[in-house]
Amino acid sequence: MSPIRTARPTTIRDLQQADGVLEEIARLRSDIETLEEQVQHHINRVRSEAAVRMAPIQERLNDLEAGLKHFAWSHREELFHGRKRVELIFGTFGWRNSARLQPALKTTWSDIRDRIKNLRMHHGLRIREDVDRAALRKWSDEELNRIGVRRTHQATFWYLLHRNDSIPKALRA
Repeated sequence: MSPIRTARPTTIRDLQQADGVLEEIARLRSDIETLEEQVQHHINRVRSEAAVRMAPIQERLNDLEAGLKHFAWSHREELFHGRKRVELIFGTFGWRNSARLQPALKTTWSDIRDRIKNLRMHHGLRIREDVDRAALRKWSDEELNRIGVRRTHQATFWYLLHRNDSIPKALRA
């Protein structure tokens, strides 16, 4: 979560007041969570209603697309003789030629990768190199300086709110 910036922060003078601020923050976050849940519930309801209303439209759309595809396939000789598409007033349809690579029967992409390595056909492999920052954190500052990295330290303020069920009932408002 990104830090919340205010023009002038609330002044807190002691731990009792700090605890009161944490209580108010917890209450406000709870209010926000409640509103977000209501919004999500509303969105889910609208999506459900829309899905019901869209189902017959989608069914008709699928039927029309299948009919157009069948028409194009059954009349391909006359429609596509010397061309790849047919342009009409309300749209264009046609066929695209594309090549797909698939593993042969009883072969997986993992098997293929291993065969490429064994045959030393490395031009068929993609090798991705990234800086391993987790490993760099273990290096000394001298090693980091040699490669052009500097270690910086920063203090980040944080707070943790206790869940409502972990607060004694006597203290809850």
